[in-house]
Amino acid sequence: MVRMLKLLKVLLLSFFLTIAACLDREEYPVEPIIEFVDFEQIDMHKGLLTFSFTDGDGDIGRHDGDSTTNDFFIFYFFVENQQPHEIIIEAPDDPSWSPHMKLPYITPSGRNKAISGEIEIEVFMPVFNHNNQPILQGDTIFMEFYIRDRALNKSNVERTPYITVVR
Repeated sequence: MVRMLKLLKVLLLSFFLTIAACLDREEYPVEPIIEFVDFEQIDMHKGLLTFSFTDGDGDIGRHDGDSTTNDFFIFYFFVENQQPHEIIIEAPDDPSWSPHMKLPYITPSGRNKAISGEIEIEVFMPVFNHNNQPILQGDTIFMEFYIRDRALNKSNVERTPYITVVR
């Protein structure tokens, strides 16, 4: 009976090891890949941008207190007569302010560092267009964005669809 239990344990262990070896591990390129998912304007000054991402070595985001660099970059465009015009956003009272920001540290533990998921990030809504005129209710904008991982690999550039501004 004891021998039978040992044999059963060995067979079960072999079975689970075989199954584990057969499971596909996710593999992605080491450069991040992003894809636009959704945008929702929260109020006249901010919106919620959602995008999906993959990264083969899982080195996305920064630890709190790491001030080395931003890793989320966003650019705003005002559409006038069906032509996009980049909006340069500045904060006159704070020259160090930027719409670009840091992503949270999200590297998985374990041997397989490949990672995928979705990120929701609160972004600034521009108030003035490229001619420094107020952006009004019903005006159209869009955003382009990309991320960099800690190895400074740049993702593809994604963009939102046209957004009709609500004021």
